[in-house]
Amino acid sequence: MNLEEIRLKELTADDVFLTTSLLAKIGIDEILNASVNAKGDNQAIASNLISTVLKNMKACKVEIYEFLEAVTGIKAKERGKMKGSDFVKLVRMVLTHEEYKDFFKDALGLQA
Repeated sequence: MNLEEIRLKELTADDVFLTTSLLAKIGIDEILNASVNAKGDNQAIASNLISTVLKNMKACKVEIYEFLEAVTGIKAKERGKMKGSDFVKLVRMVLTHEEYKDFFKDALGLQA
C-alpha cells in the first residue's frame, strides 16, 4: 500500500458519530481537564495529550480502525498488515489534514 495514493474523503455527518465515540473513549475529558489545569503550558498540554492517547489507544483500536476505514476506505485487515511507521504516518495524515483539523477544533469547541 502506497501512502501517497491515499485520498481522504470529505467528512460527513456519519463521521461525526464515529469521531465523538472515538474521542470519548480515548479520554478527551481527561485531556481537556489537564489542558485547563496546564494554564497555557504547551509542553505540559502536549505531554498529557500523548500520554492519555497512548494509555487508551489499545482500548480504542476498533474505533480507530472504523474511523480510518470511513475516511480512507482502507479495510481493517489491510491496516493491520501495515508497517508501524506507515500506520503512524496515516494517522498523522488524518490529524493534520486541514479540513479534519478544523473539524476536530469545532468538535472540541477550541479556537481556530
